[in-house]
Amino acid sequence: PSTFMKYGRELLPWKKKIDFFLRGYKAAKKTANGRIPVLLGMELRFRTSEGDNDYLVYGINEEFLYSHPNLLEMNSRTFYELAHKNGFLVFQAHPFRVGMKVTNPKYLDGVEIFNGNPDGSSGLSKEQLLQMADQFRFEAKELKEEAEDLKDSISEEAYQEYQDNIKTLKRFAREKEDAAEGSLLTKRALRIVRNQQTIAASALMRDYQALLAQDEIARKSLEAAELSYASSERQCAIGMISGEALLAAQDALNAARASADASASALRKCKQSLITALGWSYDGNPDIREIPEPDLTKIADYHLETDMELAVGANYDVADIRRTEKSQFNGTKDKQRQIREKENEVRMQMEYLYKEVQQKAMSYQSVKDGWPAAEAKLAQAERKLALGMISRAEYLAEEIAWMTAKANKEQAVLNLQAAMETYEWAIKGLVK
Repeated sequence: PSTFMKYGRELLPWKKKIDFFLRGYKAAKKTANGRIPVLLGMELRFRTSEGDNDYLVYGINEEFLYSHPNLLEMNSRTFYELAHKNGFLVFQAHPFRVGMKVTNPKYLDGVEIFNGNPDGSSGLSKEQLLQMADQFRFEAKELKEEAEDLKDSISEEAYQEYQDNIKTLKRFAREKEDAAEGSLLTKRALRIVRNQQTIAASALMRDYQALLAQDEIARKSLEAAELSYASSERQCAIGMISGEALLAAQDALNAARASADASASALRKCKQSLITALGWSYDGNPDIREIPEPDLTKIADYHLETDMELAVGANYDVADIRRTEKSQFNGTKDKQRQIREKENEVRMQMEYLYKEVQQKAMSYQSVKDGWPAAEAKLAQAERKLALGMISRAEYLAEEIAWMTAKANKEQAVLNLQAAMETYEWAIKGLVK
């Protein structure tokens, strides 16, 4: 949207906007005249709540752009789904630039790791930024000397163009020097991004384990449905059940197949998101281990009052307000008021997170205490099956019940781990 606003095209119909957007691509293609390939791509920013995040899109074509006038109203998730449906790739542009937020890796094919645009710091070090500033000033000096040498032999318009370019280079130098002064903020932003990526990867790991349990239940339920339908076919053939009952068994089998397919698909997508978030290729096959049982002794070491003040001291939002010039507030008292309000918000959130850990710990202990009974019931069913006391269908029902209890136990583990991680990240400054 910023491109259309910058060049006064914001109010044009969508077709006219795309005509304007494609002008550069078509001009480059015409100039290349087949000598070099010219590929169409775009940098996209949504009008929705994703702030100033930009996305690089590869593989698009003109027809797609003209036929999707709602592009700017989408978000990273809905656009990613649309892009993959059409065979496009989506990368987040300059994700480490100050002011940007790293997008959920579920909705990305990759991220830009270097950006040579002189208008953006893109996470460069202080030394690199100052080197760039020196280079810009050196080029401005050389250009000025060249302009003075040629002043009497070139037109006034050409001379003015020299002056404009000199001013631009000096502006770039000042921007790099200003960015170097803010390099500590850049490092801070990178630290936040790194922590957010770690949090996202942990969440994906928990999602994967939960989906794995659901997939096992879905496949076992399909096995039971197949067995039930086969039995219904035999019973219908000898007149023991009606055709309507057989159709009901067929419907149940179809539903079980659909559920198993959906579960397998969700598990596969989650695994791809997880392994790419951890640096593997999307088709990699690393050994993904089970999340261990939580260490309950850590909870005993949580001390709310102490942790609350540690969280306030480390909180990034509180630090941002403290760092902001008082001229941005309605006086010193207004700044202090906003600091107090934000600190109190952090304290209230910490109290909530502490209670959440305690509640999840109780739920985990309750499920854990009931687990031996579920195992004993399955063992009893196994003995009865071996003795011919129950049918295969009855045993499968008991096995599915055991798998469901196992999934509930694992979910309690994941919920407690998530609560503990969230609490500990809050102490380090990252409160949701």
